[in-house]
Amino acid sequence: MFLSALVAAILVAACAPQPSYRYELTVEIDTPEGLRKGSSVLEVHAQKEFRLLPNFQGQSVLAEGEAVTVLLPKGEKLFALLGGDARGRGTAETIPLAMLTDEERKTIPFVEVGGVLSAQKRQAVLRPEDYPQFVRFSDLSDPGTIEQINPADVAKLYGSGYAIRRIIAKTTSAPVSRRLERHLIWLPRRKSPITRAIPNGQLIFEPISSFKR
Repeated sequence: MFLSALVAAILVAACAPQPSYRYELTVEIDTPEGLRKGSSVLEVHAQKEFRLLPNFQGQSVLAEGEAVTVLLPKGEKLFALLGGDARGRGTAETIPLAMLTDEERKTIPFVEVGGVLSAQKRQAVLRPEDYPQFVRFSDLSDPGTIEQINPADVAKLYGSGYAIRRIIAKTTSAPVSRRLERHLIWLPRRKSPITRAIPNGQLIFEPISSFKR
């Protein structure tokens, strides 16, 4: 009986949730009609997990929230997805690392980042190599018209005077954003991926139930 209780206590401790935190991601785009920007508030949940195998990662880090929408001239809308690229950059979970110091990034385990960002006000401008994926829909009512956009090609796509000025991440206590359905009215009805041509092309992020506290 005592041994069972001890094992249970160890497992609970080994799967301890870490401090969650929220951050606002803002995308600023220069246009011929002036600066346009859009933002989204996301929440990151993390927990350490019991190592069943030597090569098991022993951690889970998941984000809750939605993609950033930027309203451009002529009714155009550009979306910043946060599923990341093939190298794992530009994800909703890794973008906040930009708000850490160089020393913190070297010494603080990924799963423990919330201990810092939940307790302090931080802000950072992302490096271009850490930008999220961008997409647009040639027809906002048709998810099949999605098109992936290279951030460096914004001017080529929309014309002279367009450019991504900067992307900013900053900690916040504001509520998690829930506005995307206003722009993509088909989103609540769609259960399957939009397209396989865009890896990790998530528009909305929901953590598993065990992360909600």
